[in-house]
Amino acid sequence: MKIIMSVHHYVLNTKNIFNIQLTISKPYQLMITPVKNISTVEIDSLDSLSKYNKLILDYFIYMGYGDLCYDFSKDLNLEFKKHPLFMRRAKIRTLIEDGEIEKAIEELNNLDINIYRIKEVFVNFTIHKVYELKHIKEEVDLIIYLRETLGELALDYEEKVAEILEYIIFNSKNIEIQDKRIELADCINFFILERFNLLDNELEKVIKGILSEENILSQKNKFVEFKERILEQ
Repeated sequence: MKIIMSVHHYVLNTKNIFNIQLTISKPYQLMITPVKNISTVEIDSLDSLSKYNKLILDYFIYMGYGDLCYDFSKDLNLEFKKHPLFMRRAKIRTLIEDGEIEKAIEELNNLDINIYRIKEVFVNFTIHKVYELKHIKEEVDLIIYLRETLGELALDYEEKVAEILEYIIFNSKNIEIQDKRIELADCINFFILERFNLLDNELEKVIKGILSEENILSQKNKFVEFKERILEQ
């Protein structure tokens, strides 16, 4: 599901209007992306604007977007508490997105070694290592590595294994390594939040509330419902 909302704020006394698209699929794939060339829906009060911005900052914190949280809170003069777990999550995300996979695993184990032992976390890291090694290892070596490392686990993740094998040999889908890094970072952030019972997120609550009533809401009214739910927070 996709929802478009509009936010405007002031930076250096200049009014800036930007539209964002909220896309929800899997729990750790609720994405916020800029949207251009659509009609702007104005926010009707400073109070509602403040609640929108706080909701977005809360989501950025939830996702572990370190630099984005700093910039966003500074630009909008929002309170931003640097919780120690957030700092660790942001560091792990940055390491993964920079391609420092072994360092990310080390940092994750320093946080809680049991997270890396979760089967899906281990498999995701193992498969991603192949993406990183694609340009410096022979294809046959990567296939042997996958077979020896995953073993019978590969049968439980047939789709992921099939995709990585296609990438090793052909890459006909033109998979970009940075996209895979972000995908991995989102996944690991989700499992950290789950481990520490921090999966509740206000933005997800708002959107899931809309989804539960989707059959009775027209597309036109979804933004109205979205705004009303935010103002209730």
